[in-house]
Amino acid sequence: MEEIEEKVETEPVEKVPKTSIEEVTVEEVIELLQEHRAQNIVSIQVPPERGPHPYVVICCPYNDRHAGALTQTIRKHIKELYHFDDDMMPIHNKITAGWMIFDMRNVVLHIMSESVREKYNLESLYSGDENDSTQSDDSIPPPRVDDSIPPPREASS
Repeated sequence: MEEIEEKVETEPVEKVPKTSIEEVTVEEVIELLQEHRAQNIVSIQVPPERGPHPYVVICCPYNDRHAGALTQTIRKHIKELYHFDDDMMPIHNKITAGWMIFDMRNVVLHIMSESVREKYNLESLYSGDENDSTQSDDSIPPPRVDDSIPPPREASS
C-alpha cells in the first residue's frame, strides 16, 4: 500500500506593521502577559477624570528576573510590530525594587511584586473605589505645629 503525501501549503499570517504606539491594545498586552506566565493580571478601564491613560494593566511576576523578562517581552513585541524610530520607542521605568512601569500611551503596564502591589493598591486608585479599605501609611509623620516660630512679616512697600 502506497502512502500519498499531500503537502498543504499555508501562507503565513503576516503581522500588519503599525505606525503609532497609540495603536497598542489592552487585549494585546494581556495576551502577551498570559503567554509569558504573568500572575494576577488585572485590566482597569480608567475614567477620564482619574488619569490620562484609558487603560491600566497590573500584573505580578514570579521574581525580579521574571519582571525584567516581561518588560523586555513587551518592548520586543512593540519594536517588531510597531515600526518607528528608536527615539520614539516608549521606555520602561523602574520605580523601585519590585515595580516597573511601561507607558504605551493608551495602556500603562505596571509589573509589581505582590508586596509592592499590596502596599500601593493601584487597583483602588485607578478604579475610584473609595470604599476600599486602605491602611494608613505610618511612615509619614503628621505635620508638626511649632508655636515658637513667629509668623512671617508682611513686606513693607
